[in-house]
Amino acid sequence: METVSTRVPKDMASAIDEYLEKLQDETPLLILNRADALRQLLAIGLQNVGLYDMAAKSQKKSRRK
Repeated sequence: METVSTRVPKDMASAIDEYLEKLQDETPLLILNRADALRQLLAIGLQNVGLYDMAAKSQKKSRRK
């Protein structure tokens, strides 16, 4: 995994934290953080513009097991 650093406005950080709370509510047995929420949001956004395929990525992971 590569590291990507960025600065965001406070209102965007608040929205990310709100999304994190939503993810945490959906997966109560996992401990998630802001980086997890950002990865998910980036994956969703990139998939929406046709630059990332989350389904293909998860299929590759399941084949390794």
